[in-house]
Amino acid sequence: MKRIYIVTLIEVLIILLGIGIYVFYTIKKHGNILGKNPFGSYGENFFKNHSLLANAICHFLIYGLSLFILIELCIPVIMDFPAAMNDEYMETSGYVVRWDITQENTNKLRRISIIDEENAELHLNVYGYSLHKDEYIKVRYFKHSKYGKVVYE
Repeated sequence: MKRIYIVTLIEVLIILLGIGIYVFYTIKKHGNILGKNPFGSYGENFFKNHSLLANAICHFLIYGLSLFILIELCIPVIMDFPAAMNDEYMETSGYVVRWDITQENTNKLRRISIIDEENAELHLNVYGYSLHKDEYIKVRYFKHSKYGKVVYE
């Protein structure tokens, strides 16, 4: 389980590095991320009149996406840090409702949904081999990020 956490943490750090580089770049360019004439001569007149609006839209989209990624991925992974260091994880079993069947013979990250014993539907990101609908599986996962693995016994 520590390996799964480390891989997920590396992904999060790469995303945060990308966001940091973008922020540094926009500060260095004084907010003008599109440059003086991003469309060449094709949209020269349009861009001269609307460059402030175009830059504001780009900033809004990028910062909004960055905030979404931070809330949905980075914070849950950071909250799972103590559990990963102490090998504390959730364990449940149930029937697969939704599954990913690409590359069935490889142990890769798959987005699945299972219905557990209490009839609660869980959406998890698990490492495992071929999973099919209505298959009964046992999974171990971290509480906040919902990353884990299928337990084969």
